[in-house]
Amino acid sequence: MRSHYRYKLRSSMKRFQGVTTKILQDNREFNSQLYQLYEQVYERSEFKLEKLPLSFFQDFPATISVFSTEDQVLGFTQTMFSNQGGKKEQIFLFGGLDYALNKEFHTYINLLLHVVRTGMGQGADRINMGQTAEDVKTRLGCTLHRRYLYARHANPVIHFLVRRGIGLLSYTAPLAERHVFR
Repeated sequence: MRSHYRYKLRSSMKRFQGVTTKILQDNREFNSQLYQLYEQVYERSEFKLEKLPLSFFQDFPATISVFSTEDQVLGFTQTMFSNQGGKKEQIFLFGGLDYALNKEFHTYINLLLHVVRTGMGQGADRINMGQTAEDVKTRLGCTLHRRYLYARHANPVIHFLVRRGIGLLSYTAPLAERHVFR
């Protein structure tokens, strides 16, 4: 990494020293306190598609890592692995954090770093970081991939209107080029 990015990451990691990581052995341990951290992220989201219920986190077969200090929970990540075409991919599904403590601990960037470390440690060929917070993720070296929305209707008049208005429904992330690596 270039020096500016290394400096920022090291600074963030120092703030996270002393934070413990616990991987839930049973996702039914995912409780309302952790769910409230997810809700904080959801409420701050610019594009609120669907708010998942607490039962999703308890029932979905994924790995949930919880980050805390002695007296407070800072955040969590939910990840899973997928094998497609012989390639092992780690997918960052959801996370939650206490925004009141984010500045003190640089929680969000450290949650993302945990996802990267875990993926690399388990031999992932690719790490899918999801589709939000592009700015922060590109500063870690992630690259953006353009996605397209396709919609069709059998009625030609409605189909014409859908084609004209598809841009209003599509999310367009700014594709900023960052030169993180040397």
